[in-house]
Amino acid sequence: MNSTPSECVSVQILADGYIFKAVLVFKTCMNLIGCGLLVVDYVLAKKSSRPITFHQNANVVCHFMRISLFVLCLSYSSIAVYDYYRLSMHVISPCDHLANNSAVVVLRFITTTTTVAHVISLIVLALERILCTVCIVGYESASSPWITGFSLFGITTVYSLTANYFTLVHAVDPNRKLVFSSTRNSQNLIAYSAYSYSLLFSELFIIFVFLIIKKWNKYLHKLYRVKQGVYKQQQSRLLSIKFQINETINLMNVYAPIVIGQFIVFGIAILGGLFVPTLDGKISYEAYSALNEAVFIHTWSAHVFALIRFYKLRNYTRKVGAIVEEGGCENTDDYFKRQMNTFNAPNKT
Repeated sequence: MNSTPSECVSVQILADGYIFKAVLVFKTCMNLIGCGLLVVDYVLAKKSSRPITFHQNANVVCHFMRISLFVLCLSYSSIAVYDYYRLSMHVISPCDHLANNSAVVVLRFITTTTTVAHVISLIVLALERILCTVCIVGYESASSPWITGFSLFGITTVYSLTANYFTLVHAVDPNRKLVFSSTRNSQNLIAYSAYSYSLLFSELFIIFVFLIIKKWNKYLHKLYRVKQGVYKQQQSRLLSIKFQINETINLMNVYAPIVIGQFIVFGIAILGGLFVPTLDGKISYEAYSALNEAVFIHTWSAHVFALIRFYKLRNYTRKVGAIVEEGGCENTDDYFKRQMNTFNAPNKT
C-alpha cells in the first residue's frame, strides 16, 4: 500500500471524530435535496401550459443543463457516502481507512465532466439566443435539436477529456491511498487551478453576454412596437419575429439570475479553497478538514437553478393568470394572440 504513516494518523483522526462525518452527511442531504428540486422543476415545467420557452433548440439546452446538474449532485453524494463509509467501517489498521485512488478517479471523472457540461450548456444557450436574434426572421422554423445536442455533447467531451487528463489521469498514482477523495493535490495544483478559474471566468463572461442579449432584444422589442427599422417590411412574419424576441427576453430574465447565483456559489467555493489552507496548524486537524470540505458548495448550483426557475415560472404564470381564468388553458394560438396584443399596445415610452 502506497501511503505514509502521517496519512494513516490523519485519516484515523477523521475516523475517530464526528465533525468531518457530520459535514459529509450534511452535504449528502443537500445534494439529494438538489436532485429532488431538479425533478420537481422538470415536472412543473412539463405540466405548465405556459412554459418559459417553446423553441426546441433552447429546450434541448435547458434539459441538458438540468441533467448535468442532477448527475453532478448524485456523483458528489456518492463521493460523500463513500468517504463516510470508509471512515466508519471497522478496520485492522488505520491505513485501511484511506481512500482508493482508482475509485476516486472514477467518481471525480464524473464530477468534472458534469461541471464542465453545465458551463458549456450556458455557453451554447448564449450562442443559440445570439443566433436567434441575428437570424430572427426565419428562426422559428429553423429548429435543429439534433445539431444543438451534438454541439453540447461534442464541446463537453473535448473540454472534459482535456480537464480530466490534466487534473486526474496525468497526475494520478493508481496505487496511492488518499486521506481525502479530492481532485486537487500537490501534483496537479496548477492544472486544477487553471481548470477552476477557467470555469469561474466563463460564468462571469456569460453573465455579461446574457445581459447584452437581453438589452439587444429589448431594443428590438421597442423597434417592432413603433413599427420602425428595416424589419417593418416583414409584416407577413411579424408575429413570429415578435414571438422569438419575447421568448429570448423571458429566457434571459430567467437564466441571467441563475448564472449570477451560480457564479457566487462557485466563487465562494474557490475563495474558500484559498482561505482555509491559511488556517492549517491554527485549528484542530479535524476542524480544518471539516471546514475545507464544507466550503466546497458548488453543487448548490442545482438549488440556484431550480429555485430561480420556480420563482420565475410562478411570476410568469401569475402574469398570464387572467387569460387562463377567462379561457382555460392557454394554447399556442392564444399565446401568439397575446404576443400580438403586447406588441401592438400603445408605446408608453
